[in-house]
Amino acid sequence: RSGLSMQYRALGNTGLMVSVLGLGTGEWGDPRADEPQLEHLLARAIDLGITLIDTAPSYGLSEERLGRMLASQPQELILSTKVGYGIEGVPDWTPECIRLGVDRALRRLRRDCLDIVHLHSCPAHTLECNGVLDALHEAREAGKIRVVAYSGENEALDLALRDMRVGSVMSSLNLCDQRVLDNPRLQEGLARGCGWLVKRPLCNAVWRHAECPQRPDLAEYWRRWHALSLPTAPDTAALAMRFVLSCSTVSSAVVGIGSEAHLLSCVAAAREPALEADVMRDMRAHWHSVEQSWPGLI
Repeated sequence: RSGLSMQYRALGNTGLMVSVLGLGTGEWGDPRADEPQLEHLLARAIDLGITLIDTAPSYGLSEERLGRMLASQPQELILSTKVGYGIEGVPDWTPECIRLGVDRALRRLRRDCLDIVHLHSCPAHTLECNGVLDALHEAREAGKIRVVAYSGENEALDLALRDMRVGSVMSSLNLCDQRVLDNPRLQEGLARGCGWLVKRPLCNAVWRHAECPQRPDLAEYWRRWHALSLPTAPDTAALAMRFVLSCSTVSSAVVGIGSEAHLLSCVAAAREPALEADVMRDMRAHWHSVEQSWPGLI
């Protein structure tokens, strides 16, 4: 591998080590996508030292494609996926849906055991009442998954972190979505050895939009970006990545990557040194002076 300068961090006390840059495959599910090109991109990412690959059943053909492409790749790659919905004939967010979702992911990804399986952003009342965490824990006890995880924000994230069986969480963190850093429940979870994967680390690159985007989540980030008077320079992505990875409790920042140019720029940003402590303090203070109880965005 040529990724000698890629950094790796422990995923809490799960026993897994992950690259600080994770490969998100949300763009890989389009049936029209060029599969040989994606295969080349995957091989290039692995060559550059990326060991964490994140997918989900809602990402179209992503799981199935990864299963085919990874058949010839080393098994030490860490696969992260999600469950909770999309099983035909079975209600979403039920124990049966979780069980069948794990089995489907095993088939699609062609693995005997899945490394990290997240409940994919279900609300707090579902976590509390539906037995979905129990079902995921049972899959772990059956040897089908290694790490029980939750992906989501705000109250639901707090609730998941209260469950000692949850070994890792995934939440949004970026220059315009910092609420989670003030979450005492997350700090308690990290202290007990919970891993932390970050999604949206580059704020969906909202600085590229001259006008407010129509998609609601992008529109919200765009408004925050301009309220915070954040930069729109070409090196903004590197600053955004450095901000996230300067938080030492972050295990990995997962970025949706669909081209080699984007891959190379993300790898370069992940290799940058951490921001100085006083710079981080100033950025956090500026956020607190401007934000208006902005919640984490799923």
